[in-house]
Amino acid sequence: SVIGALRNIKESREITIPLMVQVLQESDPNLVLPALHSVAEAGEAALPFLKEALQHKEASYWACIVVGEMGPAAKETIPLVVDMLDHEQPECRLQALGTCHESHKMHAKP
Repeated sequence: SVIGALRNIKESREITIPLMVQVLQESDPNLVLPALHSVAEAGEAALPFLKEALQHKEASYWACIVVGEMGPAAKETIPLVVDMLDHEQPECRLQALGTCHESHKMHAKP
C-alpha cells in the first residue's frame, strides 16, 4: 500500500514530501488519483502524513484532495485546510474551499 511504503521510507518528511510532490506532478493523472485514493483508504494511519503534507507549500494541494475524500475520518486536519485558504496558489485555495465546504456539509445538522 502507499501508506505502507511511506512508513517504510527511513528519510525525513522534509525529503520524502517534496519527492512525492514531484512524482504526483509528473505522473499520468490516471495513476495519481488511485494513489491518492489508497492514501485516503488508510484512514487514521494517514493522518500524521497528511498533517505534514498540508503544511508543505507544494504537497498541500494533493493532501487536501485526500482529506476531502476521507470525509469525517480526517476532521482533525480541517484547521490546516482552513489555513490553505490563504495559500498563494489559486488552485490550492480553490481545493481548500471545496474541502471545507464538503466538511461543513458533513457536519451540518439537517
